[in-house]
Amino acid sequence: MQVYFGVDRILAQHPSWKNESLGLLTNHSATTREGTPAREALLRHGFSLQVLFSPEHGLDVQGADGAAMEDGKDWLTGLPVKSLYRQSFAPDLEDLSGLDRIIFDVPDVGARFYTYLWSLTYLMEACAAAGKPRLGPRAHPHGRARQRAKRDVAERGLRGNHPAHAADGR
Repeated sequence: MQVYFGVDRILAQHPSWKNESLGLLTNHSATTREGTPAREALLRHGFSLQVLFSPEHGLDVQGADGAAMEDGKDWLTGLPVKSLYRQSFAPDLEDLSGLDRIIFDVPDVGARFYTYLWSLTYLMEACAAAGKPRLGPRAHPHGRARQRAKRDVAERGLRGNHPAHAADGR
């Protein structure tokens, strides 16, 4: 059985928006099926990436659990990196200005208490507020099973901002 990740499907489709000004929320664990980092593969295929956004642990997945991450520059692509694990967990309007579309590609097990899912929700909310289209998450390896333990809506935070199952079953 061959596994195709979200970025593999995007590369195979040659979408009409590839020349738009793009942002990518990702980290170094997001790769093609051959192991090429997603951000590198998109650039090699002519996608107009302008900025990278990174979740908890940073773009290189080296940050400590819960530690704020600084903005920086990607050593692989030279693109600017905006951390979404800082004082605010969402990109601000300035971070999104000049972008036509945002792509989300962060491998995740889909568990509610993992922060990547909540980085996606904050990104979606910021995109909606700024009127930016976005692409959804990559599939995760756990199929469609859901774990039933729901978080109380009163316990808002980066590990659970909405009432959700422990595993979302995307």
